[in-house]
Amino acid sequence: MTRLLQTHTIGDLVIEVKIIDNAKGWDADLSPQLDHISQLIEAAHVVIERSGQRGQVWRRSGVKGASFQLMAKAERAFSEVMAGRRPDPDNYIDAINYAAFALRLMADGEAKGCWPWEGS
Repeated sequence: MTRLLQTHTIGDLVIEVKIIDNAKGWDADLSPQLDHISQLIEAAHVVIERSGQRGQVWRRSGVKGASFQLMAKAERAFSEVMAGRRPDPDNYIDAINYAAFALRLMADGEAKGCWPWEGS
């Protein structure tokens, strides 16, 4: 038995978050998990929205490119926090996506990419 917890629509894509009821039942507060899932779906929304504009540049840059961009986004957010400013949420969303890109490249066996990285 499943129970629908959330529905997210991104263009023509509908994402349903369901929970599978087990014999113990689900009495726990799932708010923290649902909040986390919502942030991941927001990051996915950005990828879907931008993929038509940018294609798959991330794939060609390989894991090194994704890691470099991840580091740049994290460093930018950290600098804003250390300067006492409110960090731009886009830096965190982009960091999530660059981490996901790196994981996808490794899973697909395409970690190297095709950019001529020094020392590759």
